[in-house]
Amino acid sequence: MKYILIVVMFFTALEGRFLIDKENSTFEWIGRKVSGEHNGDIKISSADLSVYKKTDDTFFISGYMSIDMNTISNIDIQDVGTRAYLVEHLKDDDFFNVINHPYSYIKIVDCIPLSNLNNNMNYNYLLKAEITIKGISKAIEFPILVEELGINKNEISAIGTIDIDRTDFGIKYKSKSYFPSIGDKFIYDDFTINFKISGEIK
Repeated sequence: MKYILIVVMFFTALEGRFLIDKENSTFEWIGRKVSGEHNGDIKISSADLSVYKKTDDTFFISGYMSIDMNTISNIDIQDVGTRAYLVEHLKDDDFFNVINHPYSYIKIVDCIPLSNLNNNMNYNYLLKAEITIKGISKAIEFPILVEELGINKNEISAIGTIDIDRTDFGIKYKSKSYFPSIGDKFIYDDFTINFKISGEIK
């Protein structure tokens, strides 16, 4: 009985499943090499997320998202043939081996309010997560900015950036860490995901 009372006091009425608005949610990838960078989009396949608002007005977020690796696109290359070549290369075994690993996953393990907002984006939460790419899972953490929207404040947006070391997931193509003699033809190990997730608590 005491446990039930504590849980009821800990959370407010604003809690439930977080339904993602896929049309207004974006995942942008950025990959870099010595001579420049490329960027593009990738789509969310499905999500099972829960959002709870505590009595101190902070949120707790849990659940997972799956990312459809077949939706990788490029937006910076103007030549159609070159763009298609890059996208197909990203899908093959040098990179994400999409035919054998069509989905990547992000599982949220913990959500910690940040008291220090001294940063350019005013991030207000730290997410601890497990990310799975090519069947390999690694722990990762990254800051996000969560904002309440709508008249009833049941619409939520989350904005953040994830920097991922691709070699942690067996992606070694033109990595200087594994091929030190490659000279200036290497591709940087880290790639970036900039995301905005929008949705509604139901």
